[in-house]
Amino acid sequence: MGCLDGHGKTRPPFAWEEARRLTLRAKLDALYFILSGVFDPDNAAASRDDIRDIYSTFPIVAEKETEKWGSYKSEQLCLAWISEVMAGQPDAGIGA
Repeated sequence: MGCLDGHGKTRPPFAWEEARRLTLRAKLDALYFILSGVFDPDNAAASRDDIRDIYSTFPIVAEKETEKWGSYKSEQLCLAWISEVMAGQPDAGIGA
């Protein structure tokens, strides 16, 4: 269902942009990992390994993303976002 455009006509709510959605999901994942304490800045290397372990529990997603993007983009983007957020750059231009 869309929204009305002011002239009584329905328009779609947004344009579907798969790369943008992938980037936004990865950024949310990064924020959740940081806020929930999975990422510990005092032990960043071990935290990154823990996050990779969590992502490894989604083998079908990994397979499909590797087919489409050439790598497991969700994991890569999430780890990149964590680096940027922790560096004080939450609005960095990271994308798929």
